[in-house]
Amino acid sequence: MPSLDALTFEGIEPEIEVRSESEREIAIRFMTYGEIGRTAQGLEMFEAGAFNGTDPASVIIRMEHEGPPAGRGKAIEERSDSSILIATAASTPRGDELMQLAREGYFRGASPSFATVPGGDTAKYVGKDRVTVR
Repeated sequence: MPSLDALTFEGIEPEIEVRSESEREIAIRFMTYGEIGRTAQGLEMFEAGAFNGTDPASVIIRMEHEGPPAGRGKAIEERSDSSILIATAASTPRGDELMQLAREGYFRGASPSFATVPGGDTAKYVGKDRVTVR
């Protein structure tokens, strides 16, 4: 087993902040455009506009990919370099945990799960590596 010093984080370190305690609103920078990430399916990156047309209310927040819901999206802020998801934490113990962990800065990463659309992906090579562009 490699030492912890030998392990590196690959992908974004998103900004996760509590925007409103009373509204239970958090903001998650879940995608930096043009940054290559390593996934189980290989290397991938997202380009600006990848989430155009996405209904923010269809985005469910989980603290693990398959974990129970902790909140729901309410808006997506598209910036020139990234996408910010504005979400409301659920009024449940899981949502309370999400808020507390966001307050204390415990989140190390965010990862959107998504469905691909026909014609939505291309590929390019970066050096010898094939990268799926979404």
